Amino acid sequence: MHDPKDEKKLEEIYDQVSDLTIEKLSIWLDSVLFTWQWWIGVGLSIIPWILWFLFRQKDCTLRLLTVGFFVIFLSTFLDSLGVQLGFWYYKHSVLPLIPAFLPWDTTLMPITIMTLLQLKPKLNHYLKGLIFALATSYIIEPFFYLD
Repeated sequence: MHDPKDEKKLEEIYDQVSDLTIEKLSIWLDSVLFTWQWWIGVGLSIIPWILWFLFRQKDCTLRLLTVGFFVIFLSTFLDSLGVQLGFWYYKHSVLPLIPAFLPWDTTLMPITIMTLLQLKPKLNHYLKGLIFALATSYIIEPFFYLD
């Protein structure tokens, strides 16, 4: 059974979320759009894909794209979950209404993994994963929090 009080409370929460989303959009338009961080995010969303397309092994395109799209799906899902649960947030998102960091989730992670698969196919996959995790967590990720 459902309680009418719960339904009313849920409706109030959705209204609050909607109001906060509009406020977030306003702040994004005033303080993020066209900043240097935003331009870097746009560049990181586009340029790596162009470079990968030009330098990929043509005969492995389907295999690499399959892995890349799986990484995009998984990283965007987990990133969105982390943002929604309040574990982290992004100050300089490329798109304000998507709760994920597009350059990271849809470009840098899949391109890096596809490149590692292409350049070092015989290297131990656990070692590749460890190198990727350490490099992204302690070297690359901190750059996304600079103001």
